[in-house]
Amino acid sequence: MRIVKTTKARGFTLIELLVVISVIAILVALLLPAVQQAREASRRAVCRNHLKQFGLALHNYHESHGTFPPGVVNNVPMVRSTQAGFQAVTYQTRVNGMAWSYRLLPFLDQSTLYQHLNGLTWSGTLPTATAEVGANAKLSAVFKCPSDAPSEPGNSGLGSYIGTYDASGLIKYVAAAPTSQVRYQLLQKNGGMFGVNVARKLRDVTDGSSNTFFVGERAYHNGSTFGTIYPLAVRTTNSGSPASSVPVFYAFGGGNPNRPSYIEIAAEVSRCVKATQNQADCNTTILDPWRASEGFDTGTFSTAGYWWDSFNSAHGSGMSTMLHVDGSVRLLNLRGMDIEVYNNLVTRDDGNVIGQY
Repeated sequence: MRIVKTTKARGFTLIELLVVISVIAILVALLLPAVQQAREASRRAVCRNHLKQFGLALHNYHESHGTFPPGVVNNVPMVRSTQAGFQAVTYQTRVNGMAWSYRLLPFLDQSTLYQHLNGLTWSGTLPTATAEVGANAKLSAVFKCPSDAPSEPGNSGLGSYIGTYDASGLIKYVAAAPTSQVRYQLLQKNGGMFGVNVARKLRDVTDGSSNTFFVGERAYHNGSTFGTIYPLAVRTTNSGSPASSVPVFYAFGGGNPNRPSYIEIAAEVSRCVKATQNQADCNTTILDPWRASEGFDTGTFSTAGYWWDSFNSAHGSGMSTMLHVDGSVRLLNLRGMDIEVYNNLVTRDDGNVIGQY
């Protein structure tokens, strides 16, 4: 009789299984940052392409109209403020108007939206239904950087790109402004490509089109409503909070990029509150020192003097993708840039020589 010897199949031991799992976990940990970097590189490329489309649209507008679009058209002359270097408007005649990007809609394949807005009932220089130029605007993807936070559900009017106003900044909050004046006062100086009731031409860029910023990034969302940027319109307000209006800083930018931006400070305060559950302490240790360094009173963000004066992005601290007047696009570390070089790049006609940047 033949005896068949059988052998029992040997399985993995617990130790061997743990070793395999550990190796897989290490490989995933090593690969994940590379995958994330590849995705971010792709998003940066899309963002650059969006700004190139803006450049083409701006130059096509110039070809059609003989000028670049005005920053905002305000039908009532502004009254100069008593604050040195600033100009203000009365509360009844505040700056209301459609911004430069609104006039670009037909050149960005959004003629339908442009015609829809033109067909609305208007009050002064803005549609009666202000939400039509805000949350309900249904802007195309070209207005948004894919690295920025996604739009809120049903909020399609957000944008990531703003035009240059002035290297000195944009607006100032004046707590002691007379009741007849708005609290947000525009800088009178306007050395950038966009301003109030002014349309630039190529011949106005005497510093050279390759040496002048045209449009740049500003992150539109930081987890709170203060981060939203609706780029189609401008409306100054005497309210203490920008959330209820379509303020001027939704369309323009400038200011010193070497100081921490509002979005960075807001995010830092938010992280502090989540960790400590103490809003007052977080304001004292983070918000108040920042406000003091900017020359503001201590308190809440709702009475800040400057919100998003400068450019920023979700590509990294101090980084921003910038469109130049000649149509070239570069991702630049504005935070690390020499402040004089930055000022010269924002200003179209200061006559200063710009070195490497």
